[in-house]
Amino acid sequence: MSERGKHISKMMARILILGTLLSAGRTLAGGDSVNVSPVPVLSVDQNKQHYTKLFQPPEANAASLSPDGHLIAYAKREQGRLYVYVVNADKPEQAVVKKEILIDQDATDGMDDAREYTPAEMLWMGWVTPSRLVMEVNRKFLALGDGDGQWGSLTGMIIAMDSNGDNAISLATPRDLQKIGFEGVAERGVRARTGKASARAESASGADLVYNSDDASAPLSAEDETVVPTGDARFWRSPSVIGFCPDDAESILVRANAQGKSNYYGVYKINALTGKRTLVSEQEPAPLCRVLSDRLGNARIYMPRTTDATFPHRYLYAKTKGFMRWQNLDNMPKTDASVGGFSVSPDNYFGTRSIPLGFDYNSTILYYASNIGRDAYGIYALNVESGEPVKFAVENAKFDMITPDVGGFPGGREGSSVLVFDRHTLEFSGIHFTDAKRTTRWVNPVLQSVQASLEAALPGRIVTVLEWNSEGSKYLVKASAPSDPGAYYIYNRITKELNEFVQKSPWLNNELLHEAIDFGFPTADKSHVTGIITIPSQIRSKKIPVVVVCPDYPWDRVQLDFSPETQAIATMGFAVIEVNSRSAWGYGIKRRESASVGERSELQALDILTALDKLAQYLPLDLQHVAVMGHNYGGYTAMRVLQLHQDRFRCAIAVNAPLDPNQWLNDIMLNSGDAAPLLTRKGLDTDAELRAAPLMKAASNIKKPVCVFNYRGRVEAEDSLAMRMYAAGERFVESVRINGVSGAAFHSLENDYMRGLPLAKAGVCGEIEGFLNATMYNFNVNMGPIKMIDSNSNADRASAH
Repeated sequence: MSERGKHISKMMARILILGTLLSAGRTLAGGDSVNVSPVPVLSVDQNKQHYTKLFQPPEANAASLSPDGHLIAYAKREQGRLYVYVVNADKPEQAVVKKEILIDQDATDGMDDAREYTPAEMLWMGWVTPSRLVMEVNRKFLALGDGDGQWGSLTGMIIAMDSNGDNAISLATPRDLQKIGFEGVAERGVRARTGKASARAESASGADLVYNSDDASAPLSAEDETVVPTGDARFWRSPSVIGFCPDDAESILVRANAQGKSNYYGVYKINALTGKRTLVSEQEPAPLCRVLSDRLGNARIYMPRTTDATFPHRYLYAKTKGFMRWQNLDNMPKTDASVGGFSVSPDNYFGTRSIPLGFDYNSTILYYASNIGRDAYGIYALNVESGEPVKFAVENAKFDMITPDVGGFPGGREGSSVLVFDRHTLEFSGIHFTDAKRTTRWVNPVLQSVQASLEAALPGRIVTVLEWNSEGSKYLVKASAPSDPGAYYIYNRITKELNEFVQKSPWLNNELLHEAIDFGFPTADKSHVTGIITIPSQIRSKKIPVVVVCPDYPWDRVQLDFSPETQAIATMGFAVIEVNSRSAWGYGIKRRESASVGERSELQALDILTALDKLAQYLPLDLQHVAVMGHNYGGYTAMRVLQLHQDRFRCAIAVNAPLDPNQWLNDIMLNSGDAAPLLTRKGLDTDAELRAAPLMKAASNIKKPVCVFNYRGRVEAEDSLAMRMYAAGERFVESVRINGVSGAAFHSLENDYMRGLPLAKAGVCGEIEGFLNATMYNFNVNMGPIKMIDSNSNADRASAH
């Protein structure tokens, strides 16, 4: 294990000891309290440099193990360029090849106003054969929109190369997977150059850089043109890898996604050795719906996604290809009456229901989550052809096995983010889920044993087994922690050796990262408060000031992931506390229902106060210097918490928050028709409380400084959703200022911040630091009474010195 790994292990061991005590709700004796000594802090300029480092994209963000277990490939960013390294799995320090794949300029929208480039990123990576590697990157391409004649940008390029870096070809780009459609007037006879993106490609082209071309050999140049032929319209479509082709070892399956609001997509089989593309099917699901595809890319289940369809929204199964026949999933089970509940509405979204997750490679088997008849979601299976339940169950008595997705399906369109399959046997192997921390529950006993061994070897970290070789002797592993952005490892099950071969963000200094502890405490009403506290390694005083961060939405669960923003706030010298709302997913129905009485913001405030008071028994927290902040709806919650308990909080910060949530919800439903806000409305405050708008209408009650960051939108139209939310934020801050509160601040968020670009993120952190320094600390100095000094008096001159 590396020196950094040893450092993290020692640190996590200490965290786990305290975390165990906190989770058990035990009170530490006087001699057992945690003592923190002040140390020198960073200067403001050093902090800004550190924020930029924190928000820099990971140096390594993808890796893959060859099927025979001999080679590892991983993506690595260096100086604005994305490379792929191929190394020996037994001696990963020995590089076989280093190949440049993409530069940041070509990952940036050519029609964009960005002040910084979008980082080049590896979106998918996998070995098709032991010697042939396939990669999907976020290259941008300029294209005309669907029938509107407007230029836009499509993302996606799929590349293949040999293990020694030779025979690198482009397998698919948006231009390769076109769909012929009806030609509008705006498209007729249009010819246009590909613009800035092409010019950047030409300036950065080189012998080792892989670019797209129609013949998969020559680099893209400024002379390439986008041609829309007269007589038809050819719409480009973004490619994304579905996975390995189960019946062809040399091929992958690729989905071609239509741009704009179109719901149609194509499925292609592409040979990674020859580049030959074969159209498998064109999928044209019903409009205004969410789609769940099987593992071959065929659209199989859909549900409405707008309020155009009345509630409850049913999950419908396509009995025949092309969505010509539909069957309500609730009507499919034939012998087991307990199998059902496949519908969603505002009444049951947070309650009892069943949710499709994804299909087996045997596409007659549907895996689904259900909490019918139990407190927490378990995972089950149904044969959709026969209607018979499959003898299969993965359950946990205390924790939900899934987190429902407000957008439709928890596992994505193929269940890839939840369900895990063995690529060698095509068998269902396990499911990613979160109990005390994120982990994987394996149905394969060997894999479960490997998971347990790795978690024991890497204590306190989130361990994810990504891949394994066909023999099951070598495993590719990723591990991270709140205080560690993570690293990739290769584990040999035969020799029991675990070797780290690349760190995600090696530039982050161990001494500047901050420890995190999970905690759990009982509340006065016999509920339970849980969350995470991050303790700064650099303390400005004997007692640590605190910033409480509210979840983005009340149902969001705090994750033990590395958070650049949390680490940045801790760098400022604050302890950062994140508290799970009682309505947070993951803990079962009973706990969620305990949050249904009273104003949701008030309940969250009470839980925050409980966490603060309990944690102060273990840690030297300064409860006289506490700030509260949040993003999205969490920003509204933060302002309400301040408004309700001004005696406990110094200030509040809201980032891109709907400070008038009733107006925000109505705007979304009236202008977009999106069903999601209506489905989750019961997870917010009651309709009566939202209509009362206590934050906006009673802003005069706020006597403490507030800081609001809002985004005005890319198009500054007065009637846009973003501009109305922006204007509400301005009105709120002005109301607080009029009340005589000094230090109330309003800032505009730039497009780069909304894209998650590092310099913009670091800049906002700098603004937050300035606000906190001005409001959390008292810099006033008592000069004492003024005394006149006689310049001729020796005694006075001596006393003056």
